[in-house]
Amino acid sequence: MMKNILLPTDFSDNSRNAIAYAMGFFKDELCTFYILNVQKASSYTTDDLMAAPANTSIHQSVIRDAKKKLDILVDDLKSLNTEEKYTYYSITDYDIFTDAINQTVKSKNVDLIIFVPMC
Repeated sequence: MMKNILLPTDFSDNSRNAIAYAMGFFKDELCTFYILNVQKASSYTTDDLMAAPANTSIHQSVIRDAKKKLDILVDDLKSLNTEEKYTYYSITDYDIFTDAINQTVKSKNVDLIIFVPMC
């Protein structure tokens, strides 16, 4: 039976270690990994938003870099786990962390969440 696993990341070494742990723990199993990065509005200043191109929404400006980092992370995971039966999806959200987690768990039928609590 396929497992749907949520891997929240802030791109820190700790979250990368949690992802590596999940890859090893589910070795030889059929898994779909949802790699989630949540951007919260309070972490951005007015200057950050003012620097965005005029034809870009605030939401697009805030998550553009996160999407690029997620794409790189997914590509790295695919190249490191070529022998495994893993499927990867990246998700970027602009929300409250717990709300983003709850929405993803519900919409993707997540069986397990593996993450390192952030201090």
